[in-house]
Amino acid sequence: MLPFIKNMLALDETLEVNSRETNRLYIEPVEKFFADFRINGLRKQLCYDVFGRFLENYIKSMKDELKLNNGDSPDEKIVSTTRSSYTFRISKWKCECCELEKTGVPCPHLLFYCKETSSRKYVELFRPRWVQ
Repeated sequence: MLPFIKNMLALDETLEVNSRETNRLYIEPVEKFFADFRINGLRKQLCYDVFGRFLENYIKSMKDELKLNNGDSPDEKIVSTTRSSYTFRISKWKCECCELEKTGVPCPHLLFYCKETSSRKYVELFRPRWVQ
């Protein structure tokens, strides 16, 4: 039991040090935790903070129990959540929540749509200023 506790304390210290550093790449191969090949290499194409925001939105897109439905036109889709009555329209790779326009990082709704359709690479969803 003692070696386990020592290892956990060492890991906690490492994570604390890493969380204080900014503007560096994720070193850990986090893409292996997700069954989505499009994440491979993305961490090397984005700066640390932007990749962190991407991961936050990506996990939220899995956690929020989202559904994809057809919209009023062929190029429109509606992303809704089973936990609430919120719905978001996606048309021409733009979501009405406007997070992409505000931050340059795709929102959970857009990421969910991208995961469901598999028609684009994630890096194509980011504003050019965030891609290295």
